[in-house]
Amino acid sequence: MEALSTLTVAPARHVGHMYEDDGWNWVWGSVMMLLLIAAIVAVVWFLARGATHGRGPSEPAGPSATEVLAQRYARGEIDTEEYRERMAVLTTGSHTPRGGKGPGRGDSDAPGG
Repeated sequence: MEALSTLTVAPARHVGHMYEDDGWNWVWGSVMMLLLIAAIVAVVWFLARGATHGRGPSEPAGPSATEVLAQRYARGEIDTEEYRERMAVLTTGSHTPRGGKGPGRGDSDAPGG
């Protein structure tokens, strides 16, 4: 009878110490489960953030400068000469002033003229 009561006191012990229930296994199991869940959430968050990080919207916020210029020309706000001049600046970056002269536009007291 004494041997039977000893077996009922420690039922979680197996032969060869393969598994011993010292009362902390549920704590470590819970901690490991929380770490696994946190790792999965972190990986998903980093992947989602990396997919959109540094990229702007797929479409521009408004019309481009050339579209705005074409609309102004179509509404009659600017004439043909001004449209061509501004379009040249936008597309090539070069600027030829009206009248084909320099910044003084024909002033006689400008240097060299």
